[in-house]
Amino acid sequence: MRDEETKSLLLVEADPAERRLVSAVATRAGWITLGADCIETAIGLLQGPHGREVQAALLANWDEDTGPASIAALRATKRNLPVIVAAKGESVTEAV
Repeated sequence: MRDEETKSLLLVEADPAERRLVSAVATRAGWITLGADCIETAIGLLQGPHGREVQAALLANWDEDTGPASIAALRATKRNLPVIVAAKGESVTEAV
């Protein structure tokens, strides 16, 4: 039996290079990363055999048009899933 619980992160990022970069950083911090290029793939991963192990999701690029629906879809699949959003923008208001 393991002494430490495995931490699993669902990373939603369209750019493969960005997914690799964020995954590498997460790995150094002790996380296992499942990568998805879109919200549909992310939902499929949550519904798959490793979905129970996912403890948090990271939406790497916020889009104000699709972002709220993406969070709702993640939460509909896994109700209490913490969702972290990375926003690119110059204003705090846009990021919030």
